[in-house]
Amino acid sequence: MKKQLVYNVVYERNGKIEKHNIFQHAGFVEELQNINKTYQKAYGEFLKDKNIVGDGFINDIVLNTFIENYKKTTFTKELTSALRYYFWARAEYEIVLTDWPTMITKEEAERIVDEFKKRDHYREAVNLPVEVKVDVYDQVTLNFDLFVDYVWENLSEL
Repeated sequence: MKKQLVYNVVYERNGKIEKHNIFQHAGFVEELQNINKTYQKAYGEFLKDKNIVGDGFINDIVLNTFIENYKKTTFTKELTSALRYYFWARAEYEIVLTDWPTMITKEEAERIVDEFKKRDHYREAVNLPVEVKVDVYDQVTLNFDLFVDYVWENLSEL
C-alpha cells in the first residue's frame, strides 16, 4: 500500500482560507512520477556503465556519490520546474497576506465611504498599507531543502 504524502499549504477556495495538500494535485504527482522514472533510468544506466555489482565498499561510495549528485543537481532542478509549472503565479493558488490588525489612513476611510455613497454594491476594495501576494510555490520554497529531502525520500511512494 502506497503512503499518502502530505505537504500542506494555505490557499483560498470559495471565499475561505483553507489548507491544501499539494500532493492531491494529480498533474503535480504525475510529474513527480515521471521524475522518478527518469531517475530510475539514469541509475540503471549508471550501474551498467560502471559495472557495479555486489556490496563492496568502493561500490557503495561510488553509488552514494552518484545518488547525492543526482539529488542535488538534476532532481532539485526538475522538482523546482514542476513546482513552478503547477503552482507559481497562478491566481487560484495565491493569497494576500496583510498585517494585523489592519489599519487604513483617514483618507482611505473617506474614499471608501464616498465610493459607497456613489455606488449601489456591497463592498469596496481597501488599499492596505502592508500586503504581499503569496502563492503555493512561495510557501513550499520557504523550507525548500526540507521539501526536497521529503520528496526524495518518498519518491518511490508516488
